[in-house]
Amino acid sequence: MNFLVRIQLLFAAAQLFLNTYLVLACSASNHPHFLKRTPRLFAYSSDVTKSEKLCAKQGKGRELLSCHAVDLNFHAFLAKSISIAVTPSAVDTNSVSHEDPEEMILVKRMELGLDMALKDDSSPATAQISYSSPAGNVVFVIKAGKVFGTVSEGGNTYSLEPCYKQKTCHLWVKYDKKSIK
Repeated sequence: MNFLVRIQLLFAAAQLFLNTYLVLACSASNHPHFLKRTPRLFAYSSDVTKSEKLCAKQGKGRELLSCHAVDLNFHAFLAKSISIAVTPSAVDTNSVSHEDPEEMILVKRMELGLDMALKDDSSPATAQISYSSPAGNVVFVIKAGKVFGTVSEGGNTYSLEPCYKQKTCHLWVKYDKKSIK
């Protein structure tokens, strides 16, 4: 074989090897939904006073067993599975109880319109994300930066809902299943 052809083949092989290496070395910081395999959908807010005020306003005329303001992680919807801390930890509630928070893993089954709904908070697009869990199927709906969803666990129903007349605020509300008609 000609010397020039051999050098060209060597360069082509080196380029192929380096391109493959660079793809494998992609930084996850550019893809926040890949940073954790099962990211948490939300974190409980540390501002207990604000949480109590929002919950009091939200709970008017309704029977709530508990209510907490949460900081939503919209990137979590991009992952194949998400986790939800059904109950807050003792640190989150400033409680002396040592109970560990109950975690629920939801595995994505289907998504519709998620890319469009996450692009812009003011987008008129609606997204639906369906998950399976040990407690059954769970569906979250995203519309204009607001997320709605209900999870059943044991004898209780938990609801992720936007705060009343607040733009970027969500609450994790616990209901008694028997009181919902």
